[in-house]
Amino acid sequence: MKRSSVDNVVSDPVKYFSCRYPRILVIRAAFKLLKDGKSLSQKDMEGIILKMLKKR
Repeated sequence: MKRSSVDNVVSDPVKYFSCRYPRILVIRAAFKLLKDGKSLSQKDMEGIILKMLKKR
């Protein structure tokens, strides 16, 4: 039986990244994406979080 690629999709990127990064960075990244009118995709969120970490 083949596995669907849907099994690898994270339904809640905020919850997923809260375990990996500080919660405040995850929340700030989510608000930034929503402010820009984008959806909360895992790829976009991680990009913004990594940019925020580099600024430190």
